[in-house]
Amino acid sequence: MTQFADLLRGRTPDLQSPILDSTGIEGSWDFTLTFNPVIGLLAAGIRPPEAGPAGNPAPAAADPSAGYSIYEALEKQLGLKLEKQKRPGQVIVVDHIEQTPTPD
Repeated sequence: MTQFADLLRGRTPDLQSPILDSTGIEGSWDFTLTFNPVIGLLAAGIRPPEAGPAGNPAPAAADPSAGYSIYEALEKQLGLKLEKQKRPGQVIVVDHIEQTPTPD
């Protein structure tokens, strides 16, 4: 699940922060997650392209799961939920820098 949490980062514009696995689920899993990334773009205020290939309108999705945001897909398809939390993390602080390099 830790690897899956790492893969989720960046899948939509609002998933740019690190995602930490708090499930406690261990082992390897093989599953498919189906979601519509356009819904994430709309939530972020980004307008998706209106036309498909060769200027044709984008076809309507036949699969009802194609209408799920990544959050809905995680909950409905896998029983998982993303919760935004503030947690301590590692940072790098540069408190001084030399303008000219020093010899080794």
